Amino acid sequence: MLAVGLVVAGYGLFLAQKRGALPPASVAPPPPAFAAPGTVTRLGTYRDSHAFAVPAAGRRDRNTDSHRITLRPKGTPAPDAGVATFSSATGAGFHWSPLSEMEPNSDGALVLDLQLPQIPLSLTLAAHRDFARHRYLARAELPAGAERPATTELEIDFTPTRFTLPEDVQRAGPLQLIRLGDPNWQPPLSALTGLFIEPGEREILLGPGNYELADPIDTSRKQRFAVPSEAAIALSLRLARPRAALR
Repeated sequence: MLAVGLVVAGYGLFLAQKRGALPPASVAPPPPAFAAPGTVTRLGTYRDSHAFAVPAAGRRDRNTDSHRITLRPKGTPAPDAGVATFSSATGAGFHWSPLSEMEPNSDGALVLDLQLPQIPLSLTLAAHRDFARHRYLARAELPAGAERPATTELEIDFTPTRFTLPEDVQRAGPLQLIRLGDPNWQPPLSALTGLFIEPGEREILLGPGNYELADPIDTSRKQRFAVPSEAAIALSLRLARPRAALR
């Protein structure tokens, strides 16, 4: 056994000498020095990055055109009222113009000139910026490109709509308030969970259009009315009476 071991060891030494010395192991390079982060630049807000409506006197390009909005308000406008434009398809590109920043012309109308993109747009007039998308007072759709007129005129009455109850009725509601033919519209905050009407007069600011008051459970109990209306909207006895009293 010893002889065999000596033979194996000698043969291994012979191969090592014949192969030559092994190359040294490679050394990994040192890690790069830590670099302190630079100054962070704050990103723009959603409104900044998506707004596309600018005054007509501002930037112009071939993808936009000038559009004039003429408003003829009746009554005293809400202090925070304004006009909004945004994409009809996606709702992006929201732009808000307060009425308080518009100067009336010689006949009392408020004129606003905007440079708008040539895509289908929704134009709304609302009592507050937060209500522009769904709780607006008036809405107009602006088609794209050559189909769009050069001007849009909106006439809005800021006089609240009044509701009254029949005699001997103590209360009506909650009633669902719907703007007919306009599924995007939502009622004002004061009627969002249902409109309640008590003796006397209940006032609520509504834009021109056709509306419906309906019982949220019994859909056969409803009443339609139009705005503006010089007289108060008198609720029908069937809609105003408690459900338990119906025959």
